[in-house]
This record gives sequence, C-alpha cells and structure tokens, in this order.
Amino acid sequence: MRILPSCESWRSRLAAWSCACVVLLLLVAGTVQAEGARLAWDGGRVPRNPTSGEWRFEDLFPTILPTWSVTMASAPGETNRLFLVGLGGVVLEATNLSSPVFRTYLDIQARTFAGVESGLLGMAFHPGFQTNGWFFVYYSWMETLAGVTNTYNRLSRFTVPREGDGLPDPNSETILFSQLDPGLNHNAGCLQFGPDGYLYLGVGDGSVWDDRITQRIDRGFFGGILRLDVDRRPENLPPNPGYGSNPEAYSVPRDNPFVGRTEYLVGDHRVWSGLDPASLRTEFFAIGMRNPWQFSFDPATGDLWANDVGNGAREEINRVLPGLDYGWPWTEGTLPLVDPPVTAAEPPVFEYSHFSGRIAITGSRFYRGTNYPSLDGAYLFCDWTGDLGALRAGGTNPPSVHWFSSLGNTVSFGTDPRDGALLLTPSPDGKVKKLVAEPAGGQEWPARLSELGVFENLETLSPRPGLVPYEVSNPFWSDFAIKRRWFALPGSDSRITFRRDQPWSFPAGTVWVKHFDRPYYRPTGSPFRTETRILVKTESGVSGASYRWNDAGTEAELVPAGGTTAIFNVWSGDSLVPQTWRFPGRSECLRCHDGAQGGAAGFNTVQLNRQVRRGVHLLSQLDAMVSDGYFENPPTNTFLLPALSPTSDETVSVESRVRSYFAANCVQCHHPGALNRASWDARPGIPLDAMGLLEVAESVPIGTNRMDLISPGKPEQSALYLRISALGANHMPPLATYELDAASIRLIERWIREVLPSRQGYRQWAEIWLRRVTEVQAARTSDPDGDGLDNYTEYLLKENPRSGDRWWRPRITLDGPVPRMVFPRLTGRKFELEWTDRLGSDAVWSRYEQAENDPRTVIVEGTAAIPLPDDTNHFYRVRISED
Repeated sequence: MRILPSCESWRSRLAAWSCACVVLLLLVAGTVQAEGARLAWDGGRVPRNPTSGEWRFEDLFPTILPTWSVTMASAPGETNRLFLVGLGGVVLEATNLSSPVFRTYLDIQARTFAGVESGLLGMAFHPGFQTNGWFFVYYSWMETLAGVTNTYNRLSRFTVPREGDGLPDPNSETILFSQLDPGLNHNAGCLQFGPDGYLYLGVGDGSVWDDRITQRIDRGFFGGILRLDVDRRPENLPPNPGYGSNPEAYSVPRDNPFVGRTEYLVGDHRVWSGLDPASLRTEFFAIGMRNPWQFSFDPATGDLWANDVGNGAREEINRVLPGLDYGWPWTEGTLPLVDPPVTAAEPPVFEYSHFSGRIAITGSRFYRGTNYPSLDGAYLFCDWTGDLGALRAGGTNPPSVHWFSSLGNTVSFGTDPRDGALLLTPSPDGKVKKLVAEPAGGQEWPARLSELGVFENLETLSPRPGLVPYEVSNPFWSDFAIKRRWFALPGSDSRITFRRDQPWSFPAGTVWVKHFDRPYYRPTGSPFRTETRILVKTESGVSGASYRWNDAGTEAELVPAGGTTAIFNVWSGDSLVPQTWRFPGRSECLRCHDGAQGGAAGFNTVQLNRQVRRGVHLLSQLDAMVSDGYFENPPTNTFLLPALSPTSDETVSVESRVRSYFAANCVQCHHPGALNRASWDARPGIPLDAMGLLEVAESVPIGTNRMDLISPGKPEQSALYLRISALGANHMPPLATYELDAASIRLIERWIREVLPSRQGYRQWAEIWLRRVTEVQAARTSDPDGDGLDNYTEYLLKENPRSGDRWWRPRITLDGPVPRMVFPRLTGRKFELEWTDRLGSDAVWSRYEQAENDPRTVIVEGTAAIPLPDDTNHFYRVRISED
C-alpha cells in the first residue's frame, strides 16, 4: 500500500491518499437484521448427503498433507511402503501405511528444474531392487554454459547401499542419457518396468509443434515410448552415440522394432531415409505421440496401453505395439491436421473431444484384481478435470467406455502395495486418495421430480415454502434456454456469510434449483420444459442432479449419474433444425460448482446485486435478502457494491459488458488454481492488464496456428474470439453447449476491433511518457521525477511521470456547513474514500460509508464531492484502481 502526504486539513483531517491496483474488501456491519418475509424451508426430500454413485474417495493419509506428487511408486516385493514423487525434486517415503511414518527418501531439488511441466516426473524400482538397490528417475535440470542457460531432460539411476539406513546414496547417480529440452512442457516422464524386464519411458514432443522432432527417429528422444535394457544383457546392443547416451549404463534390446532398419516409412510417407545409420535412435519402441503422460501394462497379457494428451481437440488412448507410428503431429486422434492427410498412422483405440468439458487425459492403469470386481479387466484412465473412465476393448467391436466417478485435478494412478487398491494423485487438497466402493448409507436422489419436494405444484412450478426465486444479472449461455432459479437455506435461522468480492459461504443443506425451458421457436416463444437441476450444499462440498422432463411437460425423471444427451427439433427461421441438448452427469455439475466458486457459481455479489420486480414493486434483490434475514453479516449501501452488467445493456460501456460476459461464462475455469490450460483470469475486478489476455500467446493452439488470446484490433487473430465464435472441439465455453451465442460474439468482436486499439494500458502509456528513460526508470515501481508517486500511480492518475507538477489532488471544500472531499473522477478508474482514527503502522482503514462514495467507474469524467462529518477527528485517503 502506498501512502502519500496531503497538503490540506479540516476539523476532519485529510491525512493521506493512496493509489493501488488491488480492490479492498468492503467492511460491513456484523449484526443480523430482523427477519422479514422469510419462510422456513423443511428440505423437502432433497438428500442432505447424496450418494455420489458407485464410488467414493478416502484420504490415504488423512492426518498429514504430504508433498504434492505427480506420481507414486512401490518397491517390488514390499507391501507396506509407498513413495510419493514430487515435481520439485523430492521423493517422500511412507512406511507402516496404516499408521504412516514419513521421511525424505530422495532430495535432488538442487539438480531439478521445476516449472510448467518440468521437474521430477517419473520413478521406477528395478525388479531386482531388493538385491541391487537400483531405482530410476526421469527429471528436468538446468545448466548454464558460456553464459547460455538451457534446460535438459535426464534419465538416471540411483543406488541404495546394502548397509545403512535404507536411503539412496545421493552421490550414486549414474546418467543413462541427458538431452536438450526445447520447451518446458510436454515432457511426459512415466517410467515402468515391463513384464519383459526392460525399462519403458514415455517422452513428449518438447513443445515443438511440427514433425521436426516427433516424426524423427534420428533427432533424440522425443514423442514416443522408449524401451531400454538397464541390465545390459550380453545379447543386446550398445546405444548409438549422441544425446548424452551412456553405453556403460544401458543397452538397446536386440528385438526393439527400429534395430536394423534401413529406412522407415509410414504408408508412402518417408520418416527416415537410412542415410546415416549411426544417428538412428534404436531405443524407440513406438513414436508419433504428443505427450504420453502415463501408461500401463495389462498384468494378464503384458499388453501396453498409453494415454496421449491432445492439443485443443482430442484426447486419445492407444494400445502400443512395437514400431507403430501414432500420428502426432499429422493427426490429433483421428482428426487430420495436415493436407494431404497421412492415413497410415495408427488410430487410437478410443478418443474423446473437449465438448464434454474434459480437457486433458492423464492417469493410466490397466486393472486386474478383486478389489473392484466391476472394474476387473478394464483399462482405467482419468482426465485432468477429475473424471474417471473405464474402457473395455471389445475385440472386433468398438470399445465401450463408462465414465464412473470424478475427483478434481487428477494427475496419475498408483497402487496401494498392501492390497492392490487404486490410488489417485493429487486431489484438490493435495492428498493421495484411495478409490473405494460407495457404501450403503448415502441418500439416493428420488427417481422423479415430483418426489423431490421442491415444488408444491409441478404444473405451475409453485415452489415449496422457503424456496424463493432469485435472478442473476448476466446468465450463463445455455443454448437459447429460458431459465428460472430458486434457493433455500435450511430451517429459518441459518445464514449466508456475505463477501463483497469473494464467494459467499453457505450452511450445509442449502439448495439451489434451476429450471430450463427450451423455446420451440428461436429465439423465444412456445417454451417447452426440458430440464430441472438441483444443487445441494453438503458438509464436504456440493452435490447435484438433473431431472429430464417428459414430452408432455407433466413430470421429470432423474438423469443417470453419467448424464445423457438428446436431440430435439426446433424452428429456426423457416427451418426445422436439430438441437443437441446435454443433460449433465453428477460429476459434470462439479466442473463449475467447485470449491473455488464457493460451491454455487453465479450466486454471489456481482450476479445478485440487481433490481428485481416483486409484484408491482421494483426493489434491490440484495436489500430484500438482507431484510429477510439471509445474511449473518448483512451488507449496507448495496447499490454501491460491484455488479455485472447485462450483455445487452447499451447504457453500459462495451468493456464492462464484455468483462461481465467473461465473469458469467468463463470464470468457472479461468481463475487462479482452476483446471484450465490457458491461465488467464476472468474474475471481475481484476485489471484488464492483469488478466493475462492481451497479447499473450495461446498455450493450446487452434490446430497448428499460434496466436495471442486477444490481439487488439484483430478478432480473426484472437484465439479467444475464434473459440467462442465457432462450434467444434475448440469451442469455448466447452461444457454442454452446442449453439453459438451470436449477440455476445458480436459484442466481443466489437470490443476487440473497435475498443481495444485505442485503449491505453500501462505499457502503451509508458511507451508515450517513458520512451527516453532507462529500463529501471521505466519500471512500474520507479519514480523518475521524484515527486513521491511511482510510475504506476502516475499512470492511474493519467499524469506526466517525468514532471513533478501534479494536477490530480483531493481537497476538502466547505459547502455551507458541510465539508466535502472533492477530487476528479477519471474514466476507467475506481475511487473509494477510506478513513481511520489514527495514523501509523497499526492504523486500520475502513471504507467511508456514504452514498456519494461510489466505487463504480464512470463513462464521462467528472468530480466526486463526498460529504464528511463535521464532528469527528478522522484521517482520510482515496484508494484508486483500474476498472
């Protein structure tokens, strides 16, 4: 916080003013106001503890939070020890797993470069570990030579001495190979010993988006799976030189598929000409993969199955056979990416698109066992969103896939060495989870909506007492649907914890209901009942279910736990066209309604701070909730609280409406810590320059094109615009939408084409005012003119940073008997007056609660004149931030 002295005083003293780029929370009263019209909610038959389906998850180590891990490993022949592999370079050992004891097993942080998808990525114990003490790790490291810093990927062996404390000798590292890494992600790194005793390693494409690496078997270890003989059996071959390969540490199995090749063709496409046999990387078992994050062997057959993380469209599962080419970057799954297509590449056994909201395939485990009879013989996989799937190959028939549970942020599978139970890591709280069968005791969702008890009358959708309607300012786009919403708090005395800028907190038993009518004639008219969704706050999170209405609109049936999809016919203009409608599964509800959103996306200050009509009266929705006793800390002056703008409101600036669209449609995935692959921040209140949108390279290109998320003036070169304006695998938002939001697309195009080119952010401002100063003087925190204001503050105030003359100053004037704080209000800036009764390091600053202290931005510049009390001794300051 930056405090600057002022030059004026009054009985109420103006002691300081400050400028900041962070919006403070609003201080509100802490008393509960008297109840008004609130009725008690008896809960109907909404389950307070719904079953999550067939499965649930338990903390493997409930009393401790281990190091965040990307994978797990077990030593052969051991049943009570597990190793957690941390990306930062630490392996944590857990022994006596029923009452675990932890210690650091391996610490190579000093050798590990961790960032993006680089770090300690894989670990595997040698089948003869109990005798030779060998284990292998794959990690990234960074080295500077001759002033040039490069990142490398390294496969190494460590040894545990026969005598000692059971820990590996940190000086025993033997490098098998070490190669330059062209990019910080797509490093794969899964390590496993196969049933043949050879070491298999997955290697990614190193972030290179063409076939310079992934379709070359003479350019290093990229884009496939390697097979190495770490025992150096006599019949096997030394590796060819290059890429740091160490012939003293491994051999190449003689039956590797590329040994002895004189050329390599994929159909008519020549991959390797054979002109330089010494360059051939015979370590490859299979190639043509983008990022084979985790793979698994079938314990019964020895078959190798691998997940390959896709780009922007498809995620795929491959049965990996020796010498085959799996197509990347010529294909993504079965989607051709080059013209003419390379048709001879091996297609995946199974692929899925991002239309489901799933975004990156991660964990892999072929399960054989008795812990989960229904999963025996299935290939299990998971998506980074947390969804778990079970694939059965089906022989000559197409594979069958059952999505059976969800655990957020799932990265990899492991195995409990005690009983073979499946483990997953990490979960949202960083703890390793065990998959267990859902026991009896959880409450089932009623089979029909009429049995749920949220409506007293299905024909009129009259809600049960205590279930009250609410409206939002900027609804999530739902394919032309007309939506109605209700909420209820348990009993009559439970309360919501209000927060101005953060998600609210709700008591267990809070219920939200959202009903969808589908217009038969677009865009409006003749609505048909389609779906009603229920969300309930539980002790541990939220749980949801959906009900599908019958064609007569008289009853709605519970949608299966995995969800379902239907196709309806609707009139669009003069044509009858099909419309795809997704009824979400239980896990799909949690994509948006996660902990980061407080469990109820869209039920917050910015969405509910609006006027609503109750009968003939137009009133503030938040004030009505305060009056009815819904808050334990009710807000005051609600008209001054932040609010989203309807996309269609032409009285509001284009940028405010676009930001409101982002907050309603994108923030569920795009906020700090969320599950996304483009880490921009859609939260309202974040300055545009801090959102990570403008002139920031797209991390997941659309096809083979690279572009910025937003390129001012060029919507056709802006990845965000292209994703929202076209259906298909790249479409955003990705979840359960099959129709374009034409009005919002036009608005965003207008913002990019017309508004952004003339917008002046800090960089553009600095290019004008700080062009001839040094780089140090041009930094945001520098003060080249020595006037006490740093460059960023001068930018906020639209002043000259190279002149000590200041035009923006707050002052106190006397308007009759009333003193007023007066200062200019600038477009694109928010101003809030704060006060304290003392100065110093222990000062507590509070928002000054007056109607004129309006933090909202203005379209036309003007002057704030805020009345001050005449009988108090306060110090004041003005907090300034970007829109």
